[in-house]
Amino acid sequence: MTYIGEPYDESYFHGNRDEGYTDYASINPAHWVAIADDIEAQIGPVSGLDTLDLGCGFGFLANELANRGAIVQGVDISSYAIAQAQSRFPSLTFIQTDAVLGLPFKVNYFRLVVAVGVTDCMPDEAALDILLDEVNRVLHPQGKGYILGSTTSDDPYFVKTPEQWNNKVIGGRDVVSEAVGHMLPWDTRVVVS
Repeated sequence: MTYIGEPYDESYFHGNRDEGYTDYASINPAHWVAIADDIEAQIGPVSGLDTLDLGCGFGFLANELANRGAIVQGVDISSYAIAQAQSRFPSLTFIQTDAVLGLPFKVNYFRLVVAVGVTDCMPDEAALDILLDEVNRVLHPQGKGYILGSTTSDDPYFVKTPEQWNNKVIGGRDVVSEAVGHMLPWDTRVVVS
């Protein structure tokens, strides 16, 4: 098996549980405001959009999108993260699930799917393919996707070009892939429309 990222499981946490879900400042509200600003800059206003926050962690991005009028549901593999998200943002819906095993949503349901820091958490290319198939399955034909994850030249199994994303992720849709360095200097943003 080719190792792509750090595999997570249902009880996953990274770093001190009192400080956050990850080893960088994931609970810094300004960070999530900047990501939400970028999502709207790329795809337009999120208000009124049925939105899936895939890999929602503690729910900060889901909350920020909801504050902008999106109808958000968050999912994460970590039961710890989901419990934290639900306690922090009780008016939102959060579900613990492993997206690689299948998302509990109807086909073509979401008008927006966001996945921040998820693609680099797949244990191998097969899992990444399954995850992206699930994104395709739940994304409405006129929906849009926003994927932000770390990709480097040292990660040969991560798709890097628009052509690769188009072939691997959303066949037939417009895809724009570019290095943006939001969370880490080598972050790549993929926008699907």
